[in-house]
Amino acid sequence: MSVRVRDLLALAQRDLEINGRPYAAVFPSQTRRLLERLGDVGAAELGFGDLERYKLERVQEGAARDTVNKELGALAKGFRIAAEAQLIQAVVVPRIRRLRPGEPRSGFLTVPEFGLLAAELHGDVRDVCEWAYWSGWRRGECFGLEWEATSAEWVWCRDKNGTTKQAPLSGPLGPVLARRRGLRRPDCPWVFHRQGKPIRDLRKAWKAACLRAGVGDRVFHDMRRSFVRNAIRAGIDRDTVMALSGHRTHAVFSRYNIQDEEDILAAGRRLKMAQSGRRPGRRRPG
Repeated sequence: MSVRVRDLLALAQRDLEINGRPYAAVFPSQTRRLLERLGDVGAAELGFGDLERYKLERVQEGAARDTVNKELGALAKGFRIAAEAQLIQAVVVPRIRRLRPGEPRSGFLTVPEFGLLAAELHGDVRDVCEWAYWSGWRRGECFGLEWEATSAEWVWCRDKNGTTKQAPLSGPLGPVLARRRGLRRPDCPWVFHRQGKPIRDLRKAWKAACLRAGVGDRVFHDMRRSFVRNAIRAGIDRDTVMALSGHRTHAVFSRYNIQDEEDILAAGRRLKMAQSGRRPGRRRPG
């Protein structure tokens, strides 16, 4: 049996599904380009030049470096599993060189901006985007949410690190889940679905809605950053926000707690008040 790249990706997908990882829900869309370009290449024939050309082509197409690295990581995972299962010889496994990571994105949507965007989204797509914005969950965690992981007060999932995290339904997530209950199907385990089929990709609808709403070039992951920013500004303590979002380290979390120009201007006003001996919101005696 000749093992091809498509077989390696299938092994990686199956491993994610067996281990209940939410990333399995978006794995097909995130490896689509890899499958199109290299799917029929034999594992034993895939060489250094093939991988370097693939990386160059993806970067020239405008793909983010982190996106390309995720694709390469999926391929490396497939190679490891195939070698462990003795489907290929260990000497066949190539050393897959990743790209240098790009600068972390810092995009976010304010609540008014998300309101404009949500007004341009419809049906299943709007529901899953509202869930992402108010929960801070990753895309795969949203897409992979099943009814068995819900209760009257909580919803939970396993994040990419294998840790279980919970989201309370006492806030804006409650109405979203209530709408989904009205669309629940006995033949479908997923909360977010399209006519009983799991949602795998919504980039086309997302980009069109961003254009109509006039909110600029956004990506789905911006909503995760938005959640962290909104929660901190609502006065929720950092450790609780990290528990809700599933961030494991303060170093990574700090990249999501984004400051914008208004934050800096507000800090300047507070410093000016402190310098003058005034407190915010306190008037000088007449």
